[in-house]
Amino acid sequence: PKNILSKDYMYWWLQNSTFLKKIHILARKAAQPDISHKLFGSLYIIVPTLQKQKEILEKVEKCMLGTKTLTELYKNKLKNFIQLKQSILTQELNGEFKQAS
Repeated sequence: PKNILSKDYMYWWLQNSTFLKKIHILARKAAQPDISHKLFGSLYIIVPTLQKQKEILEKVEKCMLGTKTLTELYKNKLKNFIQLKQSILTQELNGEFKQAS
């Protein structure tokens, strides 16, 4: 119901690892690894007030933004490291490094 449950909150609830584990456990119990509407309906979803849902969503989105920023940072660091490694190997193969005495 729209008057008590935000679609965005529901989306993130369904992404929750604890909830997903419950889904997988239920799916394994079925003859076919699937979950029916009846089984899905048997699961509980915590539905706080709309204001609390909004606060939770803001925190989740802030964390997701931070995670995305860190991911990009480490991708760039890895790219730079690979380029440095390649440069050092190229210099070594070309005999540009002097051996320490």
